Amino acid sequence: MLMTTTFFTYADALVKRKRKAGKYSTADLYRASSNWLLRFWGTDELSFDAITPGMIDRFYDWLLALGHLKTNSVNSYLSSFRAIYHTAVREELAPADRLSPFAHLNLRQEETAKRALRIQTMEEIARMDLSAEPELQAAKDFALSPSLPAVCRSSIWRILPATISSIMNWSTTVARRNPGACRYYSRHATAIR
Repeated sequence: MLMTTTFFTYADALVKRKRKAGKYSTADLYRASSNWLLRFWGTDELSFDAITPGMIDRFYDWLLALGHLKTNSVNSYLSSFRAIYHTAVREELAPADRLSPFAHLNLRQEETAKRALRIQTMEEIARMDLSAEPELQAAKDFALSPSLPAVCRSSIWRILPATISSIMNWSTTVARRNPGACRYYSRHATAIR
């Protein structure tokens, strides 16, 4: 039996269910996808019947036209949109008597550049004597800390080359450009700088 719930109402409820089930990453991705869709649609009144292949294509084109989202990010948002929709179909809140409006989508992941530092570079940093410059020593110690999760170290590696570029004459292309990865550590590492 089809209910008269909107896509956004359903997406919000699904995000809450995912959080309650401990699936925080999925909930965050569903929330981000829903937020982009809301910006595109302009109102929170989106019926499941209004979700058509043409609407999905326009949403895809709109996301790309923003200019700052990469293909893999756009694909991730569309994949989440599709997952929310298909969950609603399984729960009989969206029409199941038609071909999925996402059937035409072929989302392919784009190969991304390797951004990790070479082990030799990390060993060179580890051997550096920065005792004369306590701020740099603290940044080095923090970045090389084995107890720091790798995702958080990535934020440090993004700013560390700029911090010690005068010592090693590094190129900024070595830096990992991953804004948003572990913002907590980024804020604290920036303060060390």
